[in-house]
Amino acid sequence: LIENDGRVITKDADGNFMEFIIRIIEDMDDINGTFKFIEAEGGEYELIDEFLTEYVQASVDLATALSAVLQGTRIEIGEVEYMGEKPVSLKNMSVKQAVYELLNIFGAERRYRVDVKGNRITRRYLDALKRRGRNTGKRWEDGKDIISTNRIIDSTTVKTALYGRGASGENDSPRLTFADVEWSKANGDPADKPLGQTWVGDPNALIQWGYQQGTRHKFGFYDGQEEDPAELLLNTWNRLQEITKSNDTYDIKVLQLAEILDLRHETVRLGDTTYAVNRRIYPAVEAETSVIEYRHNLNDRKLSEVTLGKFRARYDLSERFDNVEQVVNDRQGNWDKKPTKQDLLSEAQKAIDEAQERIDAAKEELEQSKIDLEDAENLIQDTIDNPQDYSGNFEGVVAMDSAVLRGTLTAQNATITGTLLGANATFVDLTVEDITAIGGSFQDVTITGTLNSVDGTFVGDLVGARITSNSTIDVTTDLRVGDQIHVGQEGTSRQRGLFFGTTTANGGVFVEPGDSNVYVSAGGSGDVVLDTVYAYIGSDHFNNRIVTRGYLEDNQYYHSGDSPSFYDTSTTYLSLGGAFRYSGGYFEAPNGSLTISQNRVAANIIEQLSSNQYKKNIELWEENATDMIASTPIKQYQYNNELDDEFPHVGIIVEEAPAWVVGLTGEGVEPYKMAALAWKAIQELENRLKAVENRED
Repeated sequence: LIENDGRVITKDADGNFMEFIIRIIEDMDDINGTFKFIEAEGGEYELIDEFLTEYVQASVDLATALSAVLQGTRIEIGEVEYMGEKPVSLKNMSVKQAVYELLNIFGAERRYRVDVKGNRITRRYLDALKRRGRNTGKRWEDGKDIISTNRIIDSTTVKTALYGRGASGENDSPRLTFADVEWSKANGDPADKPLGQTWVGDPNALIQWGYQQGTRHKFGFYDGQEEDPAELLLNTWNRLQEITKSNDTYDIKVLQLAEILDLRHETVRLGDTTYAVNRRIYPAVEAETSVIEYRHNLNDRKLSEVTLGKFRARYDLSERFDNVEQVVNDRQGNWDKKPTKQDLLSEAQKAIDEAQERIDAAKEELEQSKIDLEDAENLIQDTIDNPQDYSGNFEGVVAMDSAVLRGTLTAQNATITGTLLGANATFVDLTVEDITAIGGSFQDVTITGTLNSVDGTFVGDLVGARITSNSTIDVTTDLRVGDQIHVGQEGTSRQRGLFFGTTTANGGVFVEPGDSNVYVSAGGSGDVVLDTVYAYIGSDHFNNRIVTRGYLEDNQYYHSGDSPSFYDTSTTYLSLGGAFRYSGGYFEAPNGSLTISQNRVAANIIEQLSSNQYKKNIELWEENATDMIASTPIKQYQYNNELDDEFPHVGIIVEEAPAWVVGLTGEGVEPYKMAALAWKAIQELENRLKAVENRED
């Protein structure tokens, strides 16, 4: 009777019993007859319907772990080879997934078998082996027993570096990294990993598989539940070693000489290590391979086929989905523990109550301060109302009324409410409402009102004052003005001169020659504006020109009328920034001194100096330009200062460009280098085309 979830027992090529579970039954009736199609899967797949809540051990061997995981199922452990002890953490997954996790952790390969008595299965075994199959030395060769060869080299999963993420803390806090762990090959570690770095890379894999001629890593992630950063780093490194090589699969159809000619030495079984040689494929297939699939033809075993390649589990894809589901399930508890609305309200009310307590305490302190202040004022008034005669030195609060002192009075924190008459007094930190001072010296004085009719000497800084004077103000040192200097009457056209030197002309600003330079600092725009004025130095005098015997450098010069001329008497040129200059009809900007960002430069011809007289260390460039161009993507984009609806540009992004074409600043590419790269690529393609033509000839 054939029915869903029924069991099918058959024998393999060596006579061992194999169990299958019928999953899909399809019946068909057409002109060719009536057919029944059955799809079945291995008997161990019943473990999908068994659930494991948790199995965590700090250190355990594979046999013990498998026994615990399979407990309560119909499958028991069979032959299990010892592979050491390792930490295991399995939570919320099917038993089948747990078994495969254990096999991955210990690097084991599985074998499922059954014992049969009559028409009943008596026992089911799961074997875990270091390596399934034998190294038979079998050699598959084209022209002998290879019918067809299909080689697939898959590098889609290759990574050269991995970020590691371990367990998360409480309430879904950030996951563990190994940033605080350092590795050094000099100390015997597998690779160099500095402190602070949250990824580990394989330098050999980088050279073979890295982008940009082996200089840019292919990054991936390792997701684990480790709670120790050192263990997380080691497991991340071990996982990286599994994905630094391409997955090479050889689908080879062969003649089963062992079955056809009864050649027992040619016999192969699932997991056996063999060798495949096919020199009709370029590059030739010469590989050590494993039998990863054995397709039994139950009607005619001579027609059985094998697939060669690297032995790997067939459940990788589903495992990825299971891992995602596991992460969700593991974190569900943290999400469920998030505070409710009532919890948040309770926390808020608690914070309000604490704040109110602090406010009440502050009010009490304020009331006490008022009482202390009132007591102090009463004490002062009592002292004033009941004066005493004093002589000598006193500390504390002293009140005097009509006292005459013929010596020296030194008072600290004195309050004088009447009139102070006297001379030769020294005050430190004096506040006076109405004072008439004759012949006094003031140090560090702050005047908030008006200082009139002053004829004296100021030592120090005069800060924040408005000085009104009908005479001359002499400044013998530096005069610093924070706002403006007005010469003449405000609001009229009448002008006065501002003189530097001895010139006596009326109006204008005059700077006469001396031993020092004259510096002009402009306003917010940084420009010096000349509008229909004369500016001259020395005896030369030109309208709307600045004439100098040297250079005008390191500033911007703007003229509101006709274009000005900037030159000296020897070689006519414009010099900006010391390097960019106009000379002999050309603008010269050597050594990358001209930078124009996000703007356009238009010219009939922009010529780059290319004569060998300007160059040194000249030699042939032997890099592969074709590969560089082929691996650099072309993007469309807009600049930040452009509107979104403007027509986009087309070009390359400097971060994705070959290093050979990147400019000195690293922010752009050099067109001349890109043109040279394209030129070289054309030469390479021409050489390849000639080579192909020669092979055809």
